[in-house]
Amino acid sequence: MFAGDIIYDGPPLYQGFGMDVDDYEASFKQLEALPVRIVHAGHDPSFGKDRLGAIIATYRARWRAEGILA
Repeated sequence: MFAGDIIYDGPPLYQGFGMDVDDYEASFKQLEALPVRIVHAGHDPSFGKDRLGAIIATYRARWRAEGILA
């Protein structure tokens, strides 16, 4: 899968002009449902399905800790 900037294996960026956590969360749910083997992101190295889940979990944990996501 070519993911562009929606997800990548680097530090999470989610605050700034045009960025919305609810939009990220909706996209993450769609990504999790895909039969992905390899993710080619717009930045950083490519990764597999397990790493995709780990990256999403990291974002969600951070957002919950910051009170952004329930």
